[in-house]
Amino acid sequence: MTDSARSLNGTQGSGCISVLLANSHRLVRELVVNGLELEPGICVIGTAATADEALAMAARIAPDVVILSVGLAGADPTQTACKLRSTSSASRVLVLAEDEDQSVLTGNIRCGANGYITTGCSMAELAAAVRAVHEGTMHVPTPMLGPLISTLIGDSREQREARRRLSRLTQREREALALLVKGASTDGIAAALVISPDTARSHVQHVLSKLGVHSRLEAAAYVVERGVVEELPEVPDVPARRARAHA
Repeated sequence: MTDSARSLNGTQGSGCISVLLANSHRLVRELVVNGLELEPGICVIGTAATADEALAMAARIAPDVVILSVGLAGADPTQTACKLRSTSSASRVLVLAEDEDQSVLTGNIRCGANGYITTGCSMAELAAAVRAVHEGTMHVPTPMLGPLISTLIGDSREQREARRRLSRLTQREREALALLVKGASTDGIAAALVISPDTARSHVQHVLSKLGVHSRLEAAAYVVERGVVEELPEVPDVPARRARAHA
């Protein structure tokens, strides 16, 4: 079998779960594909060796499930899942990792992954995980579930606190913050909001004070990391020559 999208003939409308496997090692790809194709109701319709290949192929063939291996060449262990969710939103993502890494699990779940399993599993366990995520069930190893829930509860608390702090900002301050997220300087904020640089500087200082941070970069990171950046107002794009945030 060659690495590519395989023929969809015989899989469409057959009730077969279509799978895309992304793994850097050819031998692993071949072994997993051969094993999964012996499992009833599962059809591997493509393989990819890199994150870019996986993203392009997922967008093109829209598999039911993407088995996404951690450690793809040149790929962040969590960001590929984020990109997959945006390019192929209908596909479920099952992360395949070498070991039970809580930070990798949490990062991928935050990015919308639907399950996590390690290479210590059997082929039957992998197939069961594929079926579970396809059916809409979150598949996570039992020992990792408690810490994951605790982390996500903490995320929820931090997000609520971030929303509370955002609520203290005036409309103009929220617009200034949105521009900071885009990398705007004081002059960039002033130009975008049609205000003086002194007024823009004042808005920024109020933003830092109300968010409880010490720099423009911290302010931008605060709303991005807590998942509340989408609650900021729409603002004009910052011209490239002005897109320079100062700490």
